[in-house]
Amino acid sequence: MTQEKNIAFFQKLTAQILRWRWGVLFGVIAVTAFFMAQYSQLKFNGSFEIWFLKDDPAMQRLETFKQTFGNDQFIYILAETDDVFQPETARSLKKLANELEHNVPYLRDLTWIGNAEHISAQGKTVLIEELFKDIPTDPQEMQRRRDKALSEKDFVDRYISRDGKAAGIMLELENFPTEHMVPPPSTQVATAVLKTLAQPEYAGLHLRAVGDPIFETKYNEVAGKETPKFFGLCLLVQAVLLLVFARGGRGIVVPLVIVVLSFLWTLGTIALLGFDLDLMIIGLPVLLICVGIGDSMHAIAEFNGKLHSGLPRRQALLESMGEVGLPCFLTSLTTAIGFFSFSSAPIKPFLQMGLYLPAGVIYAFVLTLLLVPLFYSFGKPHPFLAKRNSPVQERVRNAIDHIGTLATRYPGKTCATFSALMLLGVVGSFYVQVESNPTKFLTKKVELRQDVDFVDARMGGSTGLEIIIDTKQPDGIKQLAVLEGMDRLALEMENNPLVHKSFSLVDVLKKMRRALHNGDKAFYSIPERQQAVPEYMALYEMAGGDQMDKILSFDGSKARINLQTQALGSAETRQLIAQVQKLAQRFFPDNVEVSTTGFVDIAKSLNDNMKSAQASSISLAFCLIALVMMVTLKSVRLGLLSMIPNIMPVFMVLGFLGITGIYMDTILMSVSAMIIGVAVDDTIHFFVHFKREFQRCSNYVDAVTKSLHIVGRPIIFTTLTLSLGFLVLSCSVMTGWIKIGLLSGFAFVWALLADILFAPALLVLLKPLGKEHTTECAPIKASPEQPEAH
Repeated sequence: MTQEKNIAFFQKLTAQILRWRWGVLFGVIAVTAFFMAQYSQLKFNGSFEIWFLKDDPAMQRLETFKQTFGNDQFIYILAETDDVFQPETARSLKKLANELEHNVPYLRDLTWIGNAEHISAQGKTVLIEELFKDIPTDPQEMQRRRDKALSEKDFVDRYISRDGKAAGIMLELENFPTEHMVPPPSTQVATAVLKTLAQPEYAGLHLRAVGDPIFETKYNEVAGKETPKFFGLCLLVQAVLLLVFARGGRGIVVPLVIVVLSFLWTLGTIALLGFDLDLMIIGLPVLLICVGIGDSMHAIAEFNGKLHSGLPRRQALLESMGEVGLPCFLTSLTTAIGFFSFSSAPIKPFLQMGLYLPAGVIYAFVLTLLLVPLFYSFGKPHPFLAKRNSPVQERVRNAIDHIGTLATRYPGKTCATFSALMLLGVVGSFYVQVESNPTKFLTKKVELRQDVDFVDARMGGSTGLEIIIDTKQPDGIKQLAVLEGMDRLALEMENNPLVHKSFSLVDVLKKMRRALHNGDKAFYSIPERQQAVPEYMALYEMAGGDQMDKILSFDGSKARINLQTQALGSAETRQLIAQVQKLAQRFFPDNVEVSTTGFVDIAKSLNDNMKSAQASSISLAFCLIALVMMVTLKSVRLGLLSMIPNIMPVFMVLGFLGITGIYMDTILMSVSAMIIGVAVDDTIHFFVHFKREFQRCSNYVDAVTKSLHIVGRPIIFTTLTLSLGFLVLSCSVMTGWIKIGLLSGFAFVWALLADILFAPALLVLLKPLGKEHTTECAPIKASPEQPEAH
């Protein structure tokens, strides 16, 4: 389709909109009402599992674990007191434990120092005691129980601190129902726990709760506060910018109405697609407002220019929408493609973003086509009001002209400088560290982060890794060779400073053997005779022990080793799992399969997925946008060359991360493809104008200079709009969004420099459209003042 046909198409479309403007307005209202009616289906899911697809191996391992041993999720409550073994404190803890058992749904087991299994024996009779079945008042008896508690390896730093001043309460949970529930089971559990802990009578215990349900629920609360905050802040920033640069009240209201409606429509689309809201919803308002506002501002600026050149209002609308229709469509298309590239990621929230974010961008474009003509069709025709540019605008335009002169006069040096910087960014990108520990996604001023850090420091383990030993045969775990392998593996892992302690069937057998040998610590080891293993297990269960079904499968073919760890970083997680696999090869025969699951394993798998997602999304965005650029510019060479200034800001950001050691997390992973999709908008305007000017005069220097003179101010304004809009994310309490807010501005500045310096120098140096035929274009005419948008 030729340029004339493109203009005619958008003019005809605008004419029909003007003809049926009241019907268009009613239609927009009706569509908005339809989308808003879907909001009842929206629900927030902050669980860690949503970051995985159903067929992800990590999720399959976790599901197998749940079917065999039950829910891996738990809640750990830490009480900080002067002395746990004071009668009053012990009574408060016991009352709290009883209330939690009564109040918390889906509770499988609750263990604290008062009811933890202390195994002893009288002759051949095994006794399993609860230390605080009654609360003694006699100091000597309380001291005896203190000594018992602190002598148990499994109790110390799990249920009781070494100094006896802190106590832990472990809540293990049943498998949650698979059907949809509101609120979800994890939220029900966390709410019941937090409500119980908040009672005034327990204030003296200084309680803190951590664990998956607590983390998910409080994360949801944070997201619920962050999303409207950013929505309001971003609208405020854009309103101030419009107030400064736009003309008239409609120049402020119409763009804001368009982006707000596009956001509302996108939320409805998320509901229609059956997606849950997740952590990424926090940035949705900023993304859509900053990216979607450009089309309407560009259209309004063009209309004002036409109107103030003396055209009647209707004719000004037809001509302006005809001229901006295709450029706005192309910028929306490339931005949508940048977001669509997320759909290649093996991470569920990003895959879903790759569907609803492009829809939001297209909604903003469609609403621009509909609402700008509609709202600006009202009013009396303006007289000719051509104005001279303000001194500030003149200085900006002169600065752009000087920059263009610099780039075209020294193209070799300019290209060499930018190429060196880009190469530095490429090298730095190889050193980017990926972080998938969700605790580090929160700043230290957030109470949830403080609680996790405190529990890790005080008791050493707010999370864990599950090691699954699968012998593939009934009662295979009971073989001494397998038990010896489990024992050696657990002891080796406990020597790792990242591991706080371990627990498995081996620990139960060791305590049974010690008890049956009069408590002699020398016998704290696995049985020496094969036939003793089933005997000890039978005696344990006859005495009332209830841990066996949590650590051994029903048929005895599988067992678990639970490693208690603190919240680990991605590098530490990878190191820990690698050590498990290496030791497993040493300690077990080939027919025994050893695998890992649980929170630490899932974090490591997410880390791997993030690395592949980053590469796939950048590659897909680059290829698709390059194809659009080649088709738009009708030149393979020019289209490929236009991608160089688009990819440069990506490498500058990645290089900066690698050089400074700032880690990339699940939120920040979205920044690369987003930068390409957004930065290409200004590149399109520059290269389209350049080709048009070159076809007119066939002179690279003059075509570049004229193009910069025309699009320079809009490009600067776009950079300002995007940078300030994204900057509001730096007010977040989540480190990922803070980094996106700051690094996006950093990237857009580099995109600006690449468009007004690197790209002109490349065009003059490489001459992608062939040889020049003339030496000079027609002189540049002064243009009347009008608000710039894109």
